Amino acid sequence: ETLKRELAEKSLLEDLLTLESRIDKLALLSFDLYMQCRTQLFEIRLHEIRHSTARTWERICRKYGITDEPSESHDDDSTLR
Repeated sequence: ETLKRELAEKSLLEDLLTLESRIDKLALLSFDLYMQCRTQLFEIRLHEIRHSTARTWERICRKYGITDEPSESHDDDSTLR
C-alpha cells in the first residue's frame, strides 16, 4: 500500500509539473503576443504623428507661400513674418 501511495504521489507530481510547464509556456506566448501588439500600436501611432505633421507643414506652406525646397540661408525666416 505504501508503494501504491508513493506511485500515486509521483504521478500527481509529474502531472503537476507538466501542468506548470504548460502554464509557463502559455504565459510566455501571451507575453510575446502582447509585445508584438504593443510594437504594432507604437508603429501605427508613429505613422499617424508623422502623417499629421506632414499635413500641418503642407498647410503652413500653402498659407505662407513657402516652397518645400530649403532656403539658401537658414537664418532668414522672413517668409514666416
